[in-house]
Amino acid sequence: MQRYLLPVLLFSLSLHVTAQEWTVTLRWDPQALPLLEGKLFIPQQEGTLIPQEPRETKVTELLGEMTWTTSALPPGRTRFYVINKERDDEFADWAGYRWLDMVEVRVTGPEVSRKFLAPLGSGALWYVFDILGEDNFLQPTMQILPRRQSIYGHITDASTGVPIKNVTVEVINPTTGEILGKDTTSSSGLYLFFLSEGAYTLRTSSRDYISIDESINTLGFDFPKRRDFNLSRELQEQQLRIVLSWDYYPENLDLIWEHEKKPVSSTGQDNSNLKWEFTGSRAFSNESLLVEGPNLSLSRLSVEANPLSNSLFLMGYSQVRVRVYKKDGVILNLTVPSGSGNKWEIFEVDTDLKVNLLHRLGTITPLEK
Repeated sequence: MQRYLLPVLLFSLSLHVTAQEWTVTLRWDPQALPLLEGKLFIPQQEGTLIPQEPRETKVTELLGEMTWTTSALPPGRTRFYVINKERDDEFADWAGYRWLDMVEVRVTGPEVSRKFLAPLGSGALWYVFDILGEDNFLQPTMQILPRRQSIYGHITDASTGVPIKNVTVEVINPTTGEILGKDTTSSSGLYLFFLSEGAYTLRTSSRDYISIDESINTLGFDFPKRRDFNLSRELQEQQLRIVLSWDYYPENLDLIWEHEKKPVSSTGQDNSNLKWEFTGSRAFSNESLLVEGPNLSLSRLSVEANPLSNSLFLMGYSQVRVRVYKKDGVILNLTVPSGSGNKWEIFEVDTDLKVNLLHRLGTITPLEK
């Protein structure tokens, strides 16, 4: 495999060991790989899907660097993965895109000091090593895992965009209700599962946040490799929190709340009943709108993309999603319908406060803006 030398420092992963303490440091060039992450965890008994971070683990983050420090590794098995979140589409698999050409792993432990280069392969996950047994034996695994074997994502606060740590994520059999696996989010809000093909329910739960149950199907080419959650804090009566989220494209999206045919967006005029809490500025981000007060009648919600961009052809083939929260839970959870268009009409509220679902994709031109 051809190696490319970068004019910047290659990111590296180094494992340093003291008599009582393990430290795992992941470094990279944030300009070349802006969406990179590692996960240090303890898998449970064989056949289960309940990983957890080692006890007493401290995680620190700097620009282009993450460090895990722990003095409480168990006598069993501890694993480490590197995850590239920047390339997560099917084209990367078919085209053989290899972000791993830029990866170097250095491992230092009791009587061991080794350097590894990533093996051949394309994928979003590199299974780097295991630490085994009471003697903390280092076992390189060096596997590139196909994306279709994994589901992962981040959980953030919808109103601030800040990652939420220690959210419990469960994988549930939708037919029997059996809990098949659990994970808790890291300090960056990351969760990770390895699943065989099938239909599942993902459930989130965290104190002070409204829980979400969401269906996910891993059959065929529609494998949803990444599923992010923007959780809402608990709400009062007569409050709605509307959360727009998206993947790589379209880049320029805006929630539009229209009351009595007067549209208001995050870039428009203020309204006493509306509060834009967070406006995302990059991929895998979100925009959050809090609607307050009893005067919700004669209102309409839509999502618009910049009509001067290529969003006319991208929006209906993306993972743009809208979730609507009320005090008693999620009342709407929709993905943009397929097709061409740059305006997604979602719902309208009539004079009796009845919500009428529209869920249709249309087109606006620059002149209409």
